[in-house]
Amino acid sequence: MVGRYEGRSNVGAGVRPSCVNYSVRIFSKGRIVTSYREFQAELQRLHEQAERARRSEKSAALEQIRSLIAEYQLSPSELGLDSASSDRSGPVAAKYRDPESGATWSGRGRVPKWLDGKDRTQFAIE
Repeated sequence: MVGRYEGRSNVGAGVRPSCVNYSVRIFSKGRIVTSYREFQAELQRLHEQAERARRSEKSAALEQIRSLIAEYQLSPSELGLDSASSDRSGPVAAKYRDPESGATWSGRGRVPKWLDGKDRTQFAIE
């Protein structure tokens, strides 16, 4: 049998016909939730419960982290929290200047047309 339906059916042999409308039922604290609004209310309640659990576990995790930092005397730089460990250091100074237009290039990225194929030492900024 194809499409065997495990729930109750008013059609014989347990086959779920597509023309019969079955409502979704979820048990929550001993009661059946069947409407959209009830699902939304249950979802909201679960979100609030999850947020309370997260806050509780977060404070325990922070306490454990503080304890380990104190025990091993870890510094912010060892944890990668200092400003020197950031990937971006800001804009790069120009290394080349076009004497005709005054345009500059840092040496990174695509080579500008005014410098393409030419000796870069002639355009280097000293």
